Amino acid sequence: MSETVLSDGTKFEQRSRSSSSSSPFESLTEISKEKKDAILRLFQFDLKRHRMNEVLELYRSNVVPEIRKNLSFIVWDLVPIICQRLRGLSKFRFKTFSVCQEILLDLCEICNPKELLIIYLAELENDLCATKMEKLAGNSKLETQTIGENDLVNNFEEKCSNDINQKDDEICDSNCFKALLKPFEVILLKLPRKRNETLKSILSSLNDHINQLSISPIYRFDFEKDNRSKLQTDPVMKNTNLVLMMYIDFLTTFVNEVSLDNPNQSNHYHAASRTSDPQIQRTILLKTLLLVLYRPLRLMDLYDHDLPDKSSSSQIKDSESKKPSTKKNQSVQTPPLENQIILQNSIMDNSPFVASRSIANKVCYSITKLHPNFLTLLQRTDLISSDEEIESNTKNTDLFLSREKFQFALSVLSYILEISRANPIVTTLSRLNFLPKIYTHIYNLSINLPLIQCLLKEDQFTALEKGLDLLHILLQRIEKNSIEPSFIDLLKQHPIDKSLISIMVFSSYVNSRVTALNLFKELVLCFEHLGRYKILYSILSSHRIHAGFQGVAISLYKNFVFDHPIYQGANLHRLIRAIIGILQIEINPDDNEINLLEKNDLVFGTINFLRYIMIRDKRSTNSTRIWDIAAVIRENFIKPVQATINMRRLFYKFEMHNLPESKSSDSIASATSLNLTKHSQYRKFRNLLKTNDSESLLMNNVEKEDYLKEMGTIKQNFDLIESILTRLIEIMDE
Repeated sequence: MSETVLSDGTKFEQRSRSSSSSSPFESLTEISKEKKDAILRLFQFDLKRHRMNEVLELYRSNVVPEIRKNLSFIVWDLVPIICQRLRGLSKFRFKTFSVCQEILLDLCEICNPKELLIIYLAELENDLCATKMEKLAGNSKLETQTIGENDLVNNFEEKCSNDINQKDDEICDSNCFKALLKPFEVILLKLPRKRNETLKSILSSLNDHINQLSISPIYRFDFEKDNRSKLQTDPVMKNTNLVLMMYIDFLTTFVNEVSLDNPNQSNHYHAASRTSDPQIQRTILLKTLLLVLYRPLRLMDLYDHDLPDKSSSSQIKDSESKKPSTKKNQSVQTPPLENQIILQNSIMDNSPFVASRSIANKVCYSITKLHPNFLTLLQRTDLISSDEEIESNTKNTDLFLSREKFQFALSVLSYILEISRANPIVTTLSRLNFLPKIYTHIYNLSINLPLIQCLLKEDQFTALEKGLDLLHILLQRIEKNSIEPSFIDLLKQHPIDKSLISIMVFSSYVNSRVTALNLFKELVLCFEHLGRYKILYSILSSHRIHAGFQGVAISLYKNFVFDHPIYQGANLHRLIRAIIGILQIEINPDDNEINLLEKNDLVFGTINFLRYIMIRDKRSTNSTRIWDIAAVIRENFIKPVQATINMRRLFYKFEMHNLPESKSSDSIASATSLNLTKHSQYRKFRNLLKTNDSESLLMNNVEKEDYLKEMGTIKQNFDLIESILTRLIEIMDE
């Protein structure tokens, strides 16, 4: 038995050779294994305690000679040790990360690149699984507080199988990913003959990590109240932006190889390769970049937060141009305080500040190098994978792009290009031929309709905002009264007008509702008069459209009615009869339901509309021919509304008169439940009612004063309708 001493003084026992016990080859193998284990134990010991000088010395003096002597035998155990140290590493451990990255990169120079590629890919997959399991374990610890230990053990395996594939398991720890990017690049450059297959396998693994990067702060952020610059300072978003920028830089290396900007370089590089096709590589990279656009860039805030703030600087320039030139005005403008804070925070944690918009610009620029024309890119159906191919890719060994993801990715791409094109301050992202200018603005709107429709269907504010902004930019370039009525056929295929209505009615964001309303008005104004009439008539003649928006539509029609004969005569008669037909169903005085209040906006709008026309167009003139159907209006609209108002006013007056005699909430509820629970305005009252049996309703938390206030509001509403209706009758009787 003898001892062998490593370069750092560490000893391990070395058994003497014995021909009787084992062969010389077995003895040498055993000695080599013991030495390898000793090196790895010491390496892991120093690495765990962040003794990076000792780690580097041990690597150079023992690991490298061991690799050169026994090939990559030790690397299979060395790389997992390094990646295990990187997981959960604090962002302030700069030296530990840099030394680990340096070792992983140095291994690419001394090891077999094919073997090392397998090791790194396996460790990248292990890192992704380890991150998911750590998050799952953290969630399981929280569950033990509520469901107990036995239930947790019984449901753990089922939870693992269900939750591990969910997109909610977002990744925040990307240290291994960042450390392996540069080594992957070096390995790919060393394997030019198998470039396409190797690149595809690497990108499929890398994209699986990118697809699960955490963007949770976006879901919690209040875009209407908080300053959007604060989102960029969030640690999770800073990490996501940094990882994305590193990933795009990694892709840029291989984009430049096959870039159409320099075809000579591309042909020269692939001249010695018999298996790598530059067109296949372009397709692989295009799919990858489009997948990045789909997620996470589709859901990220792509407002330009570059330093200095360009919007504020442009406003300063505009204000300075109006002022006389003085020395004070010529002083250098400093960035806003919030942007200074962002920059200071990024310096403190030693990470460069990366804006989401900068990443998106870089992605778009890379796409222009791979495909020179955006309009033909829309027709690249060869990039779309079939459902069978996607279902067969259970191990994520290939890059597949579904039709939905392809559509969303092009939507984000169009948004970024049009925003940059509309902003003269922003440097041009691509060559001029990527967005051809020979097509009309109406044609550009038509090809973007399906892309806008995709974004307008989104519930997330950042994605919805992209669709609204894209539509706003495209409509701004179109002159009023220039779109032909035949364009409505395209709107039927991609009904962005219906999407705008849905946003106005159901969106929880006030800014989105206001923007959607303004865009709808702008869209209507872009049409010729016949197109405007068709759009407004389809809204005002439908029972399914919200009454509040129908009030907006009839107000728009009121503004157009004297602009062109198309809004008058038979078309005007047809519109009024359609509105009356809707209201006749809703305001039937014999019905117990209070639907008059549900159609309140439409009733108000219709009365004001008729009063406006009859004031401007006297009976003697009758240019709009409104007076030809005055009898129909009086019989089918005015009289039913009057009868309904009179009956409801008497009913509520009787209710309010008898209310003080009621001594309990039970009598209030029993007297009014038949009417209150049938109207949408009183759903909040109905939610407060507790049913004890099928015929008994109790109002628990509704105070008498609240009830009186609501009844008073209804009465005032009826009074207002009656007042303008009386004025309409007076005009008709003149």
